[in-house]
Amino acid sequence: MSWFFGEQVQEKLVAVLDGYKTNRINKVKDRLQIEVETYHPSFGCTNFLEPQDACDLIRLSKNSDLLSNDSEYLEVRKRVYDKFSFLGSISSDESSLYIPGHSRPEVLNEYRDELVGALGLIEQHCSWMKVLFDKTIVEVCPVVSDKQPRKGWAMSDYRLIGTIFLNLQKKPYPIIRQAISLAHELSHNILMIYQSGSNPIPEKYAFSSVYSGIRKVKRPILMSLHAAYALGYMIEVGQCFVESDDFQDDEVTYIEKTVADYKRDLRQALLESDDRKLTTIGEILLSELKDLSS
Repeated sequence: MSWFFGEQVQEKLVAVLDGYKTNRINKVKDRLQIEVETYHPSFGCTNFLEPQDACDLIRLSKNSDLLSNDSEYLEVRKRVYDKFSFLGSISSDESSLYIPGHSRPEVLNEYRDELVGALGLIEQHCSWMKVLFDKTIVEVCPVVSDKQPRKGWAMSDYRLIGTIFLNLQKKPYPIIRQAISLAHELSHNILMIYQSGSNPIPEKYAFSSVYSGIRKVKRPILMSLHAAYALGYMIEVGQCFVESDDFQDDEVTYIEKTVADYKRDLRQALLESDDRKLTTIGEILLSELKDLSS
């Protein structure tokens, strides 16, 4: 029985996710002395939240979809997220990247078209992954770059579980690329949720380094495990696409090459992994990844 891939994950993840959300809601209630019943990703970073900000985020996001175009909500979210020092690389002028703080229809519509198309592909060809996406991801936050409007950048962070930051994808095949990118970011959020209940890395090994299949250099073991899991999700969704008859020949060629590259990178990462540095849940993940990489 799988803990990380396929339809069997749903029941386990929902239980862990509900527990995480309840925990964060209770922390916000206790720290900010407010009554809230709905989870927002910002609840993972309560040190930066003011009571009014938390109430505004919940109130304004109630009727929003993944990609909100409500100007008031976007302004509040930008004000709150700009306080998060770990988002400095996103919002700094130096990088020319910023989180939109107002509604720009021409920008948001382009993001929406790409997002809807990508999620549609996942739903049609890898339905269990779309179910997990809907249960896990609360919002998609565009990150706009004036200098590089299509760079395919995306990010998730354990302090904002349920948020995916992303940029428009490069051409060709932007919707296929975005679907694979969303699978990547979904995996990070899912593993972060599992981490909240059972850390895959024993504390004594937290600062050891192993090879990362994404960066292709040695990185802290938890980041390398995240990279391996992300490769697994990208392989899964890519294989689902290849097995269908809904793609053009050039698209299939691109997806097959991409999946082959990911499998090679995952095998290399697993070759250099050390399951002696993992807890039981980490060993289970490693075992499932080995099956997927073959």
